Amino acid sequence: MGLPNRETPIAAERFQINIPQAILDDLNERLARARWPDEIEGAGWDHGTNAAYLRELAHHWQHHYNWRKHEADLNAFNHFRARIDGFGLHFIHERGTGVRPLPLLLTHGWPDSFWRFSKLIPMLTDPESFGGRAEDAFDVVVPSIPGFGFSDKPTRRGVTNVKVAELFAALMTELGYDRYAAHGGDWGRGVTASLGATQAASVVGIHLTDVPYRHLLTRPPGELSGAERAYLEASQAWSKSEGAYAAVRGTRPQTLAYGLTDSPLGLAGWLLEKFRSWSDCGGNAAETSRTAFPKTNCRRTSPCTGRPEPSTRPTGSTTKRSTASKQPRRRAPLSQLLSSKGAKPCPFRSKNPARRIF
Repeated sequence: MGLPNRETPIAAERFQINIPQAILDDLNERLARARWPDEIEGAGWDHGTNAAYLRELAHHWQHHYNWRKHEADLNAFNHFRARIDGFGLHFIHERGTGVRPLPLLLTHGWPDSFWRFSKLIPMLTDPESFGGRAEDAFDVVVPSIPGFGFSDKPTRRGVTNVKVAELFAALMTELGYDRYAAHGGDWGRGVTASLGATQAASVVGIHLTDVPYRHLLTRPPGELSGAERAYLEASQAWSKSEGAYAAVRGTRPQTLAYGLTDSPLGLAGWLLEKFRSWSDCGGNAAETSRTAFPKTNCRRTSPCTGRPEPSTRPTGSTTKRSTASKQPRRRAPLSQLLSSKGAKPCPFRSKNPARRIF
């Protein structure tokens, strides 16, 4: 997918995903020995992941799922690993086909990985093949957030959104990009917002699929408009009914990590419920559970387990261009809040497939 005559300029090592067979064998053995909990009769998905569906999924996972096929799909991209500020970062680097592609940094969130952009990368690097214009091409860089995928796992406190933004900014500099755009969603939106606030000399614009939570609390309640108060109340109601996962991961992540690390079934149940709840699958969990996840034993160290961090403060001028998408499934409407914060909402889809995000 990349251009062979344009190499990644830093001292990055080519990386190929190759999960040892012993890990796959151990996975199958653990699935075969799984101990299943009881379930309230007729609960469906009301209490969390449905047991009947998870049993069906686990059977498919153990007996029919072909990891090597999906591994080959993952390896179709150009993968690298590089040392940035002493930290090992995994990233995809795909060159655009245009004359002057705009560099674009894409940051994933939780509970997914770099694979969330797999369908989008070819559209961005080669828009002409999808009905767009060659001059709209991007050079695309997709890092794995520390603790995700094949990046190093943090071993010390302080790997916050701000720190990750610093690492990613250094990566883009090392790649030779002194001017680039950035996009992020979920935890990626926190990293991207930090890039926009602290790297204005390099970041020409940012795009977010959701607004960082801290912006809900940056103005005194008496100064909020009616629409903003309604947004805050809806977000608080959502947190009460759906936010328990964030509370435990934000306060006692190590306690949770033992079960998620030791039990593939437990990890599948933990992630599947969120994919079903947060995606536009119409309640059909099968549409959300077909994505291959590398088995890298990183249940504890993702930023989703981090403690609350200080707000990102601009260090001078800030990136002036920012947009956020309106998407079908949101915890509350975004447009009113965005207008008060200076960001411009934009449609998630456009006629040009290369510009479905920008």
